[in-house]
Amino acid sequence: MIARYRLALVREPSTHPIGEQISAPSALAMISRDILASEPQEVVICLHLDCGNRLRGYQEVARGAIDNAQVDLRVLFAGVLVAGSPAFALAHNHPSGDHTPSREDIALTKLVAQAANLLGVRFVDHLIVGDRGWSSLRQDGQLEPVFQEPRTEIQKRTCQWKGGSDGEMQDVWQADTCP
Repeated sequence: MIARYRLALVREPSTHPIGEQISAPSALAMISRDILASEPQEVVICLHLDCGNRLRGYQEVARGAIDNAQVDLRVLFAGVLVAGSPAFALAHNHPSGDHTPSREDIALTKLVAQAANLLGVRFVDHLIVGDRGWSSLRQDGQLEPVFQEPRTEIQKRTCQWKGGSDGEMQDVWQADTCP
């Protein structure tokens, strides 16, 4: 007998602002802090966005110890792809309260950015929240502009690009227009 597998997307009720326009890292940080504030260990979430940067939902992608959480890229991108999200952001808490990115946080951000670029989805930001504030790795210069490489036909069809020539790019926080 051959095993049959089925992957399903389950929509659960949420008290978080689904459908809210995310226009800046601070808005994403407030939502992330609401979700992660009471967690005693490090938790990584993926916030799913539509092409207009409206929050579609979120998923927990890793739960770890008090000072780390191992993110499996297969789990992260399975959720993004199954949900059909053209854009996403990562956020995680530092239970210590210090929101300074670690070397591991920066390495994860770069790895996720490379994978997102290959898959043709927009990686908006990676935020770290603590009880003393938050950090945006994009604002800190740790995350390059989205799709710096020449775009594939799939990427071109996914979202229409604002701005001028193919090499130019608008600020990632300005929502792309989708067909």
